[in-house]
Amino acid sequence: MKTIKTRDFGDIEVSNVFEVTFKKPIFGFEQLKTFYLIPLTDPEQFTVLQSAEDENVAFTLTRPAFFLSDYVLDINDDDASLLEFEDHQDLFDFAILTLSDKIEDITMNILGPIVINMKNGYAVQSISNCSHYTTKCCLVSAPVESH
Repeated sequence: MKTIKTRDFGDIEVSNVFEVTFKKPIFGFEQLKTFYLIPLTDPEQFTVLQSAEDENVAFTLTRPAFFLSDYVLDINDDDASLLEFEDHQDLFDFAILTLSDKIEDITMNILGPIVINMKNGYAVQSISNCSHYTTKCCLVSAPVESH
């Protein structure tokens, strides 16, 4: 068992934690290289990326394809090479969420995906080659109001 200090959950005990090493850091957090990927069970579409170096730094992530059927991961070759992957199936891409009390106000950054090689734990935050992507993509469509 390993104890991880987290911002949102306090100290948690985990038996099998996935450690991530950023080869190209998260924008604005260049000093932090090592994180833990902590999947949530409820709701299971979300994951916490917790800094191993600073317990006050954590990001809530989701896989964009869970919410956008036409989402495509397309990053530059230099960033992709940092991941040292052999098979595209080993790459998982995540979007950082901006949370809100109202679900319709939650956004995800699909312009700057976090891409992780799930075999070796190497990660980058890249800029998508899809120029129409944004840092504030709505997680869900706003509810339709009845008249």
